[in-house]
Amino acid sequence: MQENEFQDLTSLMKVRFGVTKSSPLRLTEKDTLFTAFRKIADNIYKNGEWTVEDEIQAVDTMMRNRNDVAVGTNRISYYAGRENGYLPMTIDVAPITDIERSRLGSRADNFSGYTATVTKQLPDGFFRGKKDLCIIRSGK
Repeated sequence: MQENEFQDLTSLMKVRFGVTKSSPLRLTEKDTLFTAFRKIADNIYKNGEWTVEDEIQAVDTMMRNRNDVAVGTNRISYYAGRENGYLPMTIDVAPITDIERSRLGSRADNFSGYTATVTKQLPDGFFRGKKDLCIIRSGK
């Protein structure tokens, strides 16, 4: 990557993703598309300043992707089969509690933790919730 192209890329990352500092980003011709995206994502994560809202949004996006739900939509639903069609679901993200953090022990030190609860309405009108524990690594 030419020095001029690198400057353009870092300037774009500062404007678009809030990257506050830069570190070397080495992309080679042998990098696959996946590897290039991973390197850029790691660089953005390490050099950005992340708020709790950013982390909550990241967990919400991950849970939406896992459940085949479009990102950015307020009303979400899931396909419950031909007979039932689409039924409502919710995704709630919250910081982990002290009890959950104590269960993790020293593994949770220097990490942010969130629980994501996906609740789906069943065809019979009842609701089923599934709780996932999400740990976000520290970029610092």
